[in-house]
Amino acid sequence: MKHLFRGKSLDGMWVNGSLVEELETKRDWICDVAFTNFSTLFQHDLAIEVLPESVGMWIQKIDGNKNKIFVGDICKIYGGDYGDDIVVVVFENGKFLKKCGSVVIQFSDYYELNNIEVIGNITDNPEMVGEK
Repeated sequence: MKHLFRGKSLDGMWVNGSLVEELETKRDWICDVAFTNFSTLFQHDLAIEVLPESVGMWIQKIDGNKNKIFVGDICKIYGGDYGDDIVVVVFENGKFLKKCGSVVIQFSDYYELNNIEVIGNITDNPEMVGEK
């Protein structure tokens, strides 16, 4: 699997796998198998429809608890220059970034990743970052 995605199914469960986007209807599915054509995928119920706004790509990094970090995750970074920070993982301008308020910066180094913890996501916990 080249890229790993996560999305929240219509019945509220989080699923991981490959992303299938239907551009015409703007519907998204996650499937956990490699597929060669769409008709086979849907004939055999190999894909789970997900809420498009919940879909996030794995950024190829894990937190200090060995959890995969996805776009849309809310993370706490412990012991930063100004204390602990709450950030949202975003994808902008071709890069995975962390956003804290209006400040957007790159993930820095191994030290930081050991001091970061996924504490929620913007789909389930928008109040953690002041969103509704």
